[in-house]
Amino acid sequence: MSRTQSVRTLVTCLAGSLIAVLALPVPAIADAPTLLISLGIRETNQVGDIGDFMPSQAGAIEWFDLDNQSLALDGTWQLFSFDLGSVPITPFNGNGAIDADRGVIEHIRFKSTGFGGPFVVWIDEVRDLYDPTGIYPPVDLLISSFDDDGTGSPFPDDAEVMFQEPTYSGSTDQYIAPGATSGIDNTVGYDNTHSVKVQWAFVDDDPICWLRLTTWMAPAQPCPLIAEPNGPAAVYYSSIISFRLKGIVDCNNNSLPDDQDIAGGTSDDCNANGVPDECEAIILYVDDSATGLNDGTSWTDAYVDLQDALAEAVANCAVSDIWVAAGTYKPDGGTGNRHLSFEMVDGVALYGGFAGAETDLSQRPFDPDPYTIDPAVDSVLSGDIGVSGDTSDNTYSVVRAFAISSNGILDGFTVTAGNSNNYGGGMYIDVASPTVANCTFWDNDAYVGGGMYIFDGTPTVANCTFWENLATYSGGGMYTAFGGSPLVTNCTFAWNSAATPDPEASEGGGGMHLGGGSSLVANCTFYGNFSGTHGGGMYTAYAAPTVANCTFSYNRAGPSGDGYGGGMYTAYAGPTVANCIFWWNFAYPDTDLWDETGTLVVTYSNVPGGYAGEGNIDLDPMLADASSGDLRLLPGSPCIDAGSNLALPADVADVDGDGDTSEPIPFDPDGNPRRLDDPDTPDTGYGVSPIVDMGAYELPGDCNGNGVPDLQDIQGGTSNDCNFNHIPDECEPDEDCNSNGTLDICDIGAGTSDDCDEDWVPDECEPDFDGDGLIDGCDDDIDADGVFNDEDACDFTPPGAPIVTDPQDPLYGTLRSDADGDCDVDLADYALMQQEFTGPGQ
Repeated sequence: MSRTQSVRTLVTCLAGSLIAVLALPVPAIADAPTLLISLGIRETNQVGDIGDFMPSQAGAIEWFDLDNQSLALDGTWQLFSFDLGSVPITPFNGNGAIDADRGVIEHIRFKSTGFGGPFVVWIDEVRDLYDPTGIYPPVDLLISSFDDDGTGSPFPDDAEVMFQEPTYSGSTDQYIAPGATSGIDNTVGYDNTHSVKVQWAFVDDDPICWLRLTTWMAPAQPCPLIAEPNGPAAVYYSSIISFRLKGIVDCNNNSLPDDQDIAGGTSDDCNANGVPDECEAIILYVDDSATGLNDGTSWTDAYVDLQDALAEAVANCAVSDIWVAAGTYKPDGGTGNRHLSFEMVDGVALYGGFAGAETDLSQRPFDPDPYTIDPAVDSVLSGDIGVSGDTSDNTYSVVRAFAISSNGILDGFTVTAGNSNNYGGGMYIDVASPTVANCTFWDNDAYVGGGMYIFDGTPTVANCTFWENLATYSGGGMYTAFGGSPLVTNCTFAWNSAATPDPEASEGGGGMHLGGGSSLVANCTFYGNFSGTHGGGMYTAYAAPTVANCTFSYNRAGPSGDGYGGGMYTAYAGPTVANCIFWWNFAYPDTDLWDETGTLVVTYSNVPGGYAGEGNIDLDPMLADASSGDLRLLPGSPCIDAGSNLALPADVADVDGDGDTSEPIPFDPDGNPRRLDDPDTPDTGYGVSPIVDMGAYELPGDCNGNGVPDLQDIQGGTSNDCNFNHIPDECEPDEDCNSNGTLDICDIGAGTSDDCDEDWVPDECEPDFDGDGLIDGCDDDIDADGVFNDEDACDFTPPGAPIVTDPQDPLYGTLRSDADGDCDVDLADYALMQQEFTGPGQ
């Protein structure tokens, strides 16, 4: 869009800077809040007729009727009038009087009355009622309805206006927020036409900002003259300036009043305080070492008992998050009651692993070792409530989730020492589908489902570790029943057991037992798990799971390896296995994979002894160190580029955080790109290159050829990855136009490069034909002749390219008949066109 035809909108006002605001907490209000409105006039000697859209000129700004009129944010159009001959004048950078030959309407000022927003305000019908002679009846002149940009063309609906901070009156880029989301709005005009729309929130200690009624760097600006001379020396100001304003409180920035959102069901208001729930999310803090007020309002005053925070979340539906610092938390409150658990609350996210000073979720420390407890970073939910180390008096289930949706989150905890006579020592999920991520389930016992038991529901379990959990009957790490269909991705199941003192009395499934449902298990490793009967790694019965890109190794079925399915056992249903590796699992009769009823489908997998199915192989997968649990591939492995892209599962856990859960899963458990071509290995799998590897791990890339895998380069600081795509920046040279070692997108994001036309190309890499320091994409006067005309519309299209003009957006067109693209229609263009029509030399 040409800046001539755009009007700029800024969305937030800060003293000293401008930032974008998405949604801020808004307190309950009984009546519509108000804003104080003032008019700003810039004195200028510019000559012209009243109502002309004149360029802004240097001159002082005076405020009229400062902070003396109020706009009720109640969604109604209200009329504001300022009689320049009678209202008080307050200097901004002027002298408190209009003493220039002319003035222009330039600013409307907003001041908070104690309410911070966010707001949306619309402006329409700017008028000047004036008497040019003092004798004849006044003339009512419509200055702008925002259907006219001063050239006879309407403002487009997505045009933008300038919105500035309170201490500056200039027009430089730093005071104009990039990427504004709204501007001219054709849906709410007072006169059924266009109106200016501005939205912002006061987030500083000086709650003042103003709208500047001007376009940005355009020769035709809606800064209308409001003064007429009366005689050669005197200035006669008789203008009455008026305009219409309409304002609403709009905390979620959807252009609807909050009360309408709630009444129409667009937003919930669970506590009936008139504020949409999404705008008043409350975070509670828990730290077992806090010494403050113990009310959960901050890290200093954090609750010391997690149960207190959960109780408040039940009582106050506005609670969205509970942040838990490193420490150990027990569910019984010192009572010794084994029946008490940490009960999840629907719609509330429990996040652990904080040091106790963070202000953003991304600041949580990263714990690289799930197999040890680090008191500095691990938030431990422990069932060891009685005699320390005596499991007989431990909590039955440490965490319970009953009727919880995916908005109920458990993230960043170590769950340990649960001991249930029945189900789910670590976690019991009952007819629920919570999200469980970045958790470790360690040393939990139960009859079934030592680490986790799932009775119906489709919970998401991502980036979790299940190790050394015990089930005396079935499902050492995890057990599902009666339609329980978890979506399990990027998880590790290690050293879990399903066995009683009489191992043959157990059903099976050392790592996992899937009983019914249609689970998805993807990008997971099963290592060192043991079953007293069948299915050392996994046992499925009456279930139809999809198992994709998993690795099973050193799992064992039977006390002496005399069970069935050391890696996986299945019966009475139709599981699908794809892109998996089975290696060095132990069972009788020496099988890694056992199908009791002939319903198992296996494709593009590596199975010792072979297995019927497309793409299957029987070769040493060349695992890095299977005996110690390192199941990554070594260079030269036959499993590299040997899987099926079609079988790559969906990213149901959104491992890359882009909100797309339907795309193929993009990363392996190490964070390496899931499809990464190895140039030294021929593609033997299915699909278009790059082909996914078999197993849980993709062979790491080494794009810079330094002998260190890319991910290790990035994690170790040898390489930068400023755009977080797991590819070292030096391997993306095409994305660094200024060759400064930082990708263009990161230069712009960090503010080290400007991008005035918002095309994600640094301005220093784009043409500046007239050398005025403003790139052509943001310059309305490319040929520097002081006039904006058709010649400035040229975008320097090379000879032979199609010639196109677009009068609505001239910077994206080509000057008609400018065949050589030099922004000048001359004889050279005629010669080129003559050759095109008649041939060379004709």
